[in-house]
Amino acid sequence: MRGTDSQVRASRRTEALSGSQRAAIVLRAVPATTSGLVRARLTFTERRLIDFAGQQIDELPDEIRVEVMNQLGVALSPHPPKFPTVGHHRQESCPFRFTRDLVTDELVQLLELEDPLAAAVALSHVGPATSQATWKALSTPRRDTIVRALTTVPTVGMGKTALFAERMESRYRRWPARVVSAR
Repeated sequence: MRGTDSQVRASRRTEALSGSQRAAIVLRAVPATTSGLVRARLTFTERRLIDFAGQQIDELPDEIRVEVMNQLGVALSPHPPKFPTVGHHRQESCPFRFTRDLVTDELVQLLELEDPLAAAVALSHVGPATSQATWKALSTPRRDTIVRALTTVPTVGMGKTALFAERMESRYRRWPARVVSAR
């Protein structure tokens, strides 16, 4: 999933944007009637935050605005994004082998608790069928945070990948029996 240099730079710059700045970009990109309907559902404070953020984003280049809209589209889509291929991945020694025994709901619960990069790395390791089913079950806000971390996945080394997997497996093993669904 290595994009052009400008796409990667834009994706990294969008990580620094606040939620209000992202909302301002989106509300400026959609038709005025849609923007008005959304703004009508916001509190006065939320509208003020977005108005202030709108002033901060006036000078942003179009590539960053486009990236924010793309990330929103992917996060809202029930179809998973293309997860990066992990170069050092071997199925027989994959640190995420323990996920093969999990049902989708269990993996979703784990990924909802993990930091976005760890979740993105895990989804890149579990295989297409599992990642697709898991993606559909994740909450939209969680998808949004994972999408923003996807460009970083190819830079994660084997050591950090193993650390993410170990932490997830440890968390799973400590869950009380009532949390873990029956197989």
